[in-house]
Amino acid sequence: MNHYTYRAEWSAEHGEYVGRCIELSWLSRWAPTMQQAIADVEQAVDEYIAECEADDHEPPAPITERKFSGKFVVRTSPALHARLAVEAAEQNVSLNRSDRAIALGELGSATNRSLRPLISHAHRFRKKNAPQVTVLL
Repeated sequence: MNHYTYRAEWSAEHGEYVGRCIELSWLSRWAPTMQQAIADVEQAVDEYIAECEADDHEPPAPITERKFSGKFVVRTSPALHARLAVEAAEQNVSLNRSDRAIALGELGSATNRSLRPLISHAHRFRKKNAPQVTVLL
């Protein structure tokens, strides 16, 4: 048994479930039941790992075994970057702190709509004279 991440979903087009390994996006298996699709793709991953070991090739690490820094970089247009900087300055926070403000709905609604889908983890934001708040989006 490996520690990779699996998903199964129904395909109306094929009339079957497709099981996928998230870390190996090219690897999938079709089956009539969700359980069978997952079992089949798990077996295929085990076979792939065995092939990698036989060829002295390192397979990608499972997501659950990776170390994450807690930081992520968001690429955006120069125009949106400028707008975020202006809104952060208007709120008297740094641009680095403004992502937390966006998560709490502190900045403008256009900015909030643009970036809320990108911010999907817990944020901490401290307002002046306010207790610390944790938000899960």
